[in-house]
Amino acid sequence: RDMIVVLNKIDLLGNDDDAGIRDDKLREVEGRVRSVLRKTKFRDCDMVGVSACVGGEKVAAVTLDGGGGGGSGGGGGDKKGGDAAGGEKSSSSSAAKDSTSGPGSTIPTHNIDGLLQLLTSTLRPPTRDDCMTTPFRFSVDHCFPIRGQGTVLTGTVLSGALKVGEEVEFPTLGALQRKVKSMQMFRRKVGMIRQGDRAGICIANFDPNLMERGIASSPGT
Repeated sequence: RDMIVVLNKIDLLGNDDDAGIRDDKLREVEGRVRSVLRKTKFRDCDMVGVSACVGGEKVAAVTLDGGGGGGSGGGGGDKKGGDAAGGEKSSSSSAAKDSTSGPGSTIPTHNIDGLLQLLTSTLRPPTRDDCMTTPFRFSVDHCFPIRGQGTVLTGTVLSGALKVGEEVEFPTLGALQRKVKSMQMFRRKVGMIRQGDRAGICIANFDPNLMERGIASSPGT
């Protein structure tokens, strides 16, 4: 119900001169995706075709370094037969080029603006708790050591908030508690995380073999 299928790398299906052929291929791929979703609650979900970078990662690297302009539509990406596809809202009119600014030149893209418009018009903001009064719960999906730093827990904040220097508890490990040394979100250090955030939490004196997946929470919850 609240899902959008984003089909990337549509530039691999043809350039702007082959828009008709590309649209036919997009509809074909959409049909295959819908056949997979037919027996699920997402059978009527929106689909949109995009290209995050026309020409693939090599074009993006060269463009951001300022060493060249972006690729033209139809450039073969780095991955052969990659995830190029699209849907009802990915017709030739919606496959017009957008652009994304970078440190160097402009990276050529397809229909990123269309994706943003669909996101803002379709998805509803989630209901949030008062994170400062709700107990902290963190769903851990991976746990690994970093030499000289400690153990990093990656996952998503289910409720509440956590600050660097506070304690977290592991209910499945006999209420074991550890102090938070640092936290990052998308490779940037942060002082606090809250409900809905995707983050990495670094703690000391914790054996990563004790937990691959699980829950970290506020002490006593």
